[in-house]
Amino acid sequence: MIDEKQARSGNSFIDENHTALLNTINSISQVSERDWNRGTFLYDVAGFIKDLENHHHHEETILKAAGYINLGTHSSKHREISMRTRDSSMGVDDFNSSMLFMDELRSMIFSHELLDDQDYWSLFDNQAEYKIKWSTSYETGNETIDKHHQCLLNYINRLDLRFGECHRNIEECQSLAIGELKLFYEYSKLHFKEEESTGSFHTVPGHQAQHDSLLIDLARLIVEIERGKFLPANLGDYLSYWLINHIQIFDIPSFANKK
Repeated sequence: MIDEKQARSGNSFIDENHTALLNTINSISQVSERDWNRGTFLYDVAGFIKDLENHHHHEETILKAAGYINLGTHSSKHREISMRTRDSSMGVDDFNSSMLFMDELRSMIFSHELLDDQDYWSLFDNQAEYKIKWSTSYETGNETIDKHHQCLLNYINRLDLRFGECHRNIEECQSLAIGELKLFYEYSKLHFKEEESTGSFHTVPGHQAQHDSLLIDLARLIVEIERGKFLPANLGDYLSYWLINHIQIFDIPSFANKK
């Protein structure tokens, strides 16, 4: 076992790796949009897969040292992601299929980070300090959607702890907040896409429009943080109710009406 200080350092390292992988995905997409070339695309994707597998190795090393009991299952998911990415890339033969591949890759990576990686968060965070605890009153009755909601709430709680402990200067705190909010924006897009795929959002008028409005609101919040309008330490108070209000007003009635 390693002590709490070491575990937290490992967690920061994992987070840094996640950010680097997502930046690489965005970079490959941008290069393809500017000048599509299959050879270049496959070369870049092969480089990404190597980085991905290196990250998985680093993460598993940290989790093993931290005593993570579900490491075997988690490692199997890592292998599956690598294999799916490699196999799917071989089917790319034009620009359109490359963009579809990148969208699917981005969703797969975000999904793994949001849903699967949270299983080990308790190794690095004191979840007893989370401000907003998950409650059965937030459940929609759809197991997948409830897991998404719980993971998003955990992410918000984790941000709240990180921002509350931020002792850097204001510029560094703002930079941290902007990066985390951009990730939260992508996680929210992934969740809304999953939610809309169930068809339940049709049962409550304005549900899909509310998804669009929430994403616009997050994008606006990022700009406001960049301008120094809000302190990062207060973001958890806003985001937790941003999510819970949507669950209670739109999601729970939507899934109740579908039964």
